[in-house]
Amino acid sequence: MNSSNPKLGLLAVGALTLGLTACGGGGGSTSAPTANVPAPPTATTPVTFVTGAISGFGSVIINGVRYESDSATVSKEGKSATQTDLKAGEVITLRAEKGADGINHAKAIEQSRLVQGPVTAIDTTNETLTIAGTVISVTADTVFDVGITGRLAGIAVGDRIEVHGFAGATTGTATATRIEKADPADTEIEVTGKVTGLDATAKRFTIGTQVVDYSTATFVGLAASGPADGELVEVKGTSLLADGALKATRVKKEDGGLKGAKGDSGELSGTVTSFVSATDFVVNGQKVTTTSSTIYVGGTSADLKADAKLEVEGKLDTNGNLVADKIIFKREATFELMATVEAVTVDAADVTAGTLKVLGVTFVVNADTRKEDERASNHYFKLADLAAGDWVEVAAVPDATDPTKWIATKIERKPTQTVAEVEGLAEQLANPLFKVGPVSIDTATSSFRDAANNRITPADFFALTGVRVSVEGTVGTGNLVATKVRVRPARAPR
Repeated sequence: MNSSNPKLGLLAVGALTLGLTACGGGGGSTSAPTANVPAPPTATTPVTFVTGAISGFGSVIINGVRYESDSATVSKEGKSATQTDLKAGEVITLRAEKGADGINHAKAIEQSRLVQGPVTAIDTTNETLTIAGTVISVTADTVFDVGITGRLAGIAVGDRIEVHGFAGATTGTATATRIEKADPADTEIEVTGKVTGLDATAKRFTIGTQVVDYSTATFVGLAASGPADGELVEVKGTSLLADGALKATRVKKEDGGLKGAKGDSGELSGTVTSFVSATDFVVNGQKVTTTSSTIYVGGTSADLKADAKLEVEGKLDTNGNLVADKIIFKREATFELMATVEAVTVDAADVTAGTLKVLGVTFVVNADTRKEDERASNHYFKLADLAAGDWVEVAAVPDATDPTKWIATKIERKPTQTVAEVEGLAEQLANPLFKVGPVSIDTATSSFRDAANNRITPADFFALTGVRVSVEGTVGTGNLVATKVRVRPARAPR
């Protein structure tokens, strides 16, 4: 059916229609419930539109800010949900109001995945998987659901997987913030990206490498004739044709950005998907511009480019552009470890923040740290729930102003493990010792393997430079006593 069928979503509130951001996934079904939608804010109520990946709960924490959410209307995939249905790493869009109490109150929250479908390829060298023609990068910060053991090793070609995250600047690429097994009852195949190779006669186009047949699809937010080349769309279907094309049941335009009014605040994190200049670029489907007053953290205007990972804060102008007051450059974690907690110090004012000591390293934990509990599935898992002896996986980056400090970007509490692990760049190599990040490694009794998993000698290993390694071992006195050292393949640029 080729017809115009715009959706009145959960976040549509009068003139303040909140469209889902392009790179955080699409909207929901065209029959999303509209009951109990919060009343429109008054003209004097400060309103903020926010999009990004959830880092924790106890209310909802996103982009380092806590939003009280007890009264929020929640939607997942266009269906009514509750706050406890949300998960760390899922990308959400919310509308918030600041109350007279000074607290940010979320009024409406909408979550939607980026990609779902059967896995067609897994590349352990570059740490990617391919679903519906989209190549999805897995990073140290990617949260894997408890139903997947061993990260990528727990996924096989043919598995139906649900991915949350942000699309990349290159058509058909994305970065995952959360990966989980698809609900067996949900047979939908979904992909979000830019339309290429449009054939209006055959009624087909391509996203990444996925051919889409839209001959009988319902259109949402598109012209009656259908999509155009270059448009960012979300496609949903339930079957593949004999030639592998996705038979679309719905094609929805996804480049609306934040739909607030002039003067409303906007906060978003994600990837630059289109870049013309420092005053003309797109993050998560939202057009962004800068001024001479824009403050940059962790970089300068010269560092703005396609695929840069940013957090942007600002206000919407008359044309719907987000005029950036502040741009924060987000860094991918360069160091990972898994071991037992030695000590926890909790911030008296914020039980989600403080410090965590593991393998002799003290990590700073803050509201931006993505938190997940795989051991007890505690939805409201926070730093204060950890105790000495708990097994955790930590991803971290060095502090930009003090490289001796490490900032935790992700903490996952794990079931009891048998070996400690460290992964990162091998440095200060002096047989039999070297360092990975802040952790000292003793290899006196270790075996060594190269990137192709072939056994090599200690001399071969210590002759290498600039290599990323994974290490397994036991906790020694202020170090990790290695039993296995393996050189990891070099990652493709991303």
